[in-house]
Amino acid sequence: THARAVKLLEHAILATDLATYFRNRESFFSSVNSGMFNVNSTVHRGLLRSMLMTASDLCHSVKPWDVHYIVSNLVATEFFDQGDIEKRMNLVPIATMDRDKVD
Repeated sequence: THARAVKLLEHAILATDLATYFRNRESFFSSVNSGMFNVNSTVHRGLLRSMLMTASDLCHSVKPWDVHYIVSNLVATEFFDQGDIEKRMNLVPIATMDRDKVD
């Protein structure tokens, strides 16, 4: 269903937050290392999806420099665009999303 797809996408996007990764990491590795990981478990599939999203989000750093540079600039642009949107909404963006606070 549409609602399920939206929920999965939301979960995947939120999983790219490193704070979420560190919260999920111990549970994931514990279930894998103990042999208790069950692909049929909704919880375990969610943990795996979170780990894969983090890996996907960070993998550009091990690619050739020209690729890494392009991806890093795309991420910075996305963050600054988000900060600009927040400013238009009279919100204060966090420093990493505020292009006026760049060194």
